[in-house]
Amino acid sequence: NRDSSEIQLFEKNCDEIASAFQQKDIPYLESYNGLSWPADNVVAVASLALHDKILKPKYQDFIKTWIEKVKAKEDKDGLISHQVDFKTNAVKEQAKGSSQSLMLCFLHDIDTTYALEQFNIYKKLFVDYRFGLPGIREHKKGISDGADIDSGPVILDIGGSASVVGLKTMSI
Repeated sequence: NRDSSEIQLFEKNCDEIASAFQQKDIPYLESYNGLSWPADNVVAVASLALHDKILKPKYQDFIKTWIEKVKAKEDKDGLISHQVDFKTNAVKEQAKGSSQSLMLCFLHDIDTTYALEQFNIYKKLFVDYRFGLPGIREHKKGISDGADIDSGPVILDIGGSASVVGLKTMSI
């Protein structure tokens, strides 16, 4: 039981999200001025998937088309990239552990089959062990590139944010 004004606001916000995506022929909208982060877009589309689970479904066709567009823009490893050009959606930064961990939590709610495909690649490239304990690398195996504002601390190539959010990813 929800307040009707909350439901109306949720429906309005979902309509605005869908409308913004439908005005472009690319899967990722501009997240910040001149920047496009796929993780932000995955969370937005997860809102539409949630809408269709709890209210009368209306975004299923959009979501199916969006997933097809996302698949067409994967990075060289077959993952959703960390950052794309906001105009062309060309890959600017390959997948990172922090964004992969976050996206997989929400991608599961959008398309479980695609999420599982992404998860299997993620496990192969980002799950690693230090001192016998599992963690999620910020950069894929073979790359040691340190921390940035999204990653939190990176110690011995294991990302703090990637590993904390990765716990939820693994539990899903």
